[in-house]
Amino acid sequence: MMLRDSKDERVCQAGIVVQTGRKWSADRALKEAEYRGRSARQRRILALTSLRPDIVLWSRGTKQVVLIELTVPWEERMEEAYERKLKKYQGLILESQQNGWKAWNLPVEVGCRGFAGQSLWRTLGLLGIEGMARKRLVGKVTEQAESASHWIWIQREVRWQSQSGEGQITT
Repeated sequence: MMLRDSKDERVCQAGIVVQTGRKWSADRALKEAEYRGRSARQRRILALTSLRPDIVLWSRGTKQVVLIELTVPWEERMEEAYERKLKKYQGLILESQQNGWKAWNLPVEVGCRGFAGQSLWRTLGLLGIEGMARKRLVGKVTEQAESASHWIWIQREVRWQSQSGEGQITT
């Protein structure tokens, strides 16, 4: 059974397969999960951290990692947002380098009114996205940032309430 129909987007995209039937046992499944957890802890790739960059690209073979953090600030504060994100992940980058990795921190800013900062163009170039493909992607990204900012503006009068862990919107 695939969990494609789950309401949790992360579960849908994970491609988790749950096998049920006479041969399946909860005890065995628990032992397998514990083993996988131990293996994941033993295979520490970069560093232990509570930070959550938006995108992490890595290659175990070449021991390279790229952290990409997207920020959608007011256009007048794009440089400040860049510096803040650079500082936020500086420790993680240093620890990764101490563990033998080549590491890059690439903060990316797209203004809330749809202006693409130089960091977006530079990051896409570093990732090998060039020419018309880069231009189209920048257009899509800026359009999405502007659209999301517009939605937030429209919702500014809506009051959010939390009830037993579930978000609920009231007007």
